[in-house]
Amino acid sequence: MGNDLRSCDCFCRIEAWKARKYITSRCHKLMIQPLELLNYLPIEAPMANDKSMIHGNCLCGAVSISLQQHKPSISACHCGICRNWSGGPFLSLESHETPVIEGEEHVRSYASSEWAERSFCDVCGTHLFYKLKAGGFHAISAGLFKDSGNWPFELQVFIDDKPDNYTFANKTREMTGEEVVKLFS
Repeated sequence: MGNDLRSCDCFCRIEAWKARKYITSRCHKLMIQPLELLNYLPIEAPMANDKSMIHGNCLCGAVSISLQQHKPSISACHCGICRNWSGGPFLSLESHETPVIEGEEHVRSYASSEWAERSFCDVCGTHLFYKLKAGGFHAISAGLFKDSGNWPFELQVFIDDKPDNYTFANKTREMTGEEVVKLFS
């Protein structure tokens, strides 16, 4: 691989533009120094309606997940399996496209039902995502993404399975388990 940020597949250029770090950042794969990044500064900012590439990783960094999202938002699942898996409601970013996974050799999956599986990092145990076996739907753990605290909380599913000992203050769209099953049937 040449020392050219335009050919870098690690999305550093996009992230550097988004974070406005061209002068203080460097591409982690190509080891381009900060002032060299100025040679690749985009003439125009990305269009507001373009999808943005977002990146997350597990606790130890062995697994990284990247995907395009125009307006990321948080959903919560209150089903018994999610609560058993995560110790509470599973907060996630939903995607109907398969994410790009680096460190895939560290991803382990468990078939939690006939139609879905849950994946985690085999090094640190971080919950990565829930995915349907058919189709590309992924519910990716919101905790993987540093900016997830800035995303709106918009949806709660399996609301009829939510125990009475907690309630979110946010006003969200709510779906029962039956409504969710119908949606994906």
